[in-house]
Formats: sequence, structure tokens, C-alpha cells
Amino acid sequence: MDKRQAQEILIRYRPGLDDASEPEMQQALELVRRDPELAHWLAQQQAAYVAIGARLRVIAPPRGLREQIISERYLHRSPDWPRRLVLPAIAIAGLACCLLLLWPRPMGAAAFSAFRDRMVRSGLRDYRMDVLTGDLKRIRDYLTRKRSDGDFVLTAGLEKLSPIGCALRTWHGQRAAMVCFDGGANKVLFLYVIDRAAVSGPPATDVPELATVSKLMTASWSRGDKVYVLAGEVDQESLRRYALESGGP
Repeated sequence: MDKRQAQEILIRYRPGLDDASEPEMQQALELVRRDPELAHWLAQQQAAYVAIGARLRVIAPPRGLREQIISERYLHRSPDWPRRLVLPAIAIAGLACCLLLLWPRPMGAAAFSAFRDRMVRSGLRDYRMDVLTGDLKRIRDYLTRKRSDGDFVLTAGLEKLSPIGCALRTWHGQRAAMVCFDGGANKVLFLYVIDRAAVSGPPATDVPELATVSKLMTASWSRGDKVYVLAGEVDQESLRRYALESGGP
């Protein structure tokens, strides 16, 4: 195992959470013990994950969410059904599933909003990145190698920020890119990029469309053959400034 292979394995390693007993992980960690440069690299990676995790943990959940979850849990509890009702219930459930599959589904904005919501919520749950770097060129090169959207266009506002890293995401079999930026004041900005053809009803222009998703403000726009979603725990006007005035690749 060489240093590059070890880095590819260790990039997702989280001490105390991931299994270090796997043979490949043991080989990579053994190489870390023998290679001071690799050990320094791993320490920087883990420190960055800790810092990003700390930033995301300060995002407060919506007020009353805990009580809502508890109340819904009790509402869904019910006595055991009599045996004679089980088969009719299964039949009704099957019919409902068929109706859902056959019912005409609204296209357009609903499909795009589903993409936006999924990306933002998954980013909050799993903020691990494939590459941690402040070098935007390295981020573009990585995404291009992975056949993702390395040719994304940053707005003038985003060009002023320092990148943190990137990761790949998937949406209905299509690859999307997540690029993270340091928004200052312990804020992380998430930029999601996907081919315009991968979603129906994307934003019509490069004028940002604002919406709130899971306590994060989002701005969405289209430019060329790409759709962009920018999300962060910032106020509406700040996010609008980051999303306006497209610059060059």
C-alpha cells in the first residue's frame, strides 16, 4: 500500500466511530505510524472534521421538534388489530400503493424542491467530505475525475470565500457535487451543483430563489447547464449577496 492509497482509505476514517480492525484500515494506520508526513496529514483531516462538526452542532433544531416527535410516536401506537382485519388492511394498503404509482405526479417545481430538500438535509446529517482542502483547483480536479460537476461557476460573492472541501452526492442515479465554504463566524456554506437535465422544473434564471429548509436559508439558481443550491445558517440578505453576480469558472 502506498501513501496515496492510504489517504483514500483514511479520508473517511473517524476514530471511535469507524472500525479500525479491517485489514485495509490496519495497513493504512500502520503506514501512518511509519510516515510522519502522512501522520501530519491525517491529523489535519481529523481536526477539520472536528471543527466542521462543531459548527454544525450549534445549529439549533426547530422549537417544539422534540415534543412533536414524541406526540406523533404516541399517536401512531395502537392496539393489536383483530386477526380478521389483517387481510383487508393489507389489501387496502396494496390498493393505495397502486394508486400512488398510477396517479399523475406533478412535475416541475416539486421535483426540484425534492432535490434541494434532500441535499440540504443529507448535508446536515452527513457532512463528511471526500476531499478537505482550501485549494479550489484541487476540488475542481477531483470532481472532474469523478465525472461530476467540476466546471461549476462561482458567483462573485462565493469567490471571496475560502473553500473547505467537497464531496459527491447522488440524486436518482445522477451525480451531484457538494462544495463547502467557510462563511466566517463558525458558519459553513454548502453549495450543491447538478446537471440541469437531472431535475425537472429548476429555477428559470440566475436570479436566486430563496427558501428555508430545515432551519437553513437556501438560494437556488440556474446558469448554463447547471443548477445551484446554496445553503447556510445565515440571514436572507447575506445569502442573497453570496448568490448574486456570477463570476467565471
